[in-house]
Amino acid sequence: MFKGYSNPINQAREIMDNKMLSYRREQQKKIDAENEKIRKEAEIVAKKEKISVEEVMASTETKEVAKTVGTSTVKKRWIFKIINESKVDRKYLAIDEVKIRADIRNGVRKISGIEIFEEEIISTR
Repeated sequence: MFKGYSNPINQAREIMDNKMLSYRREQQKKIDAENEKIRKEAEIVAKKEKISVEEVMASTETKEVAKTVGTSTVKKRWIFKIINESKVDRKYLAIDEVKIRADIRNGVRKISGIEIFEEEIISTR
């Protein structure tokens, strides 16, 4: 009986989360384009002054999309999807998700037969 009452709330929350994530992605695209423009200008200045691009970039601020808005926080987590099971290394043959997630947390981004990508989720307090 309770599910009948909670389903509309869960659907509304899912719609809200999807809209917030799509807005955040659009904002991130704009900021990435602006940061790329700044980087290109820094490369030009670095060539003229014969210094590294990193030195020029250190003096300029790059923008980021806010991770927290109100009581909502955007979290990023690495997830994976098996593309071709025959190409997966022997170490993962049982498709031990615990080992795969541990390696991803330790910085592994290429495992043959597995696609690793980052997903954003909304966490609301």
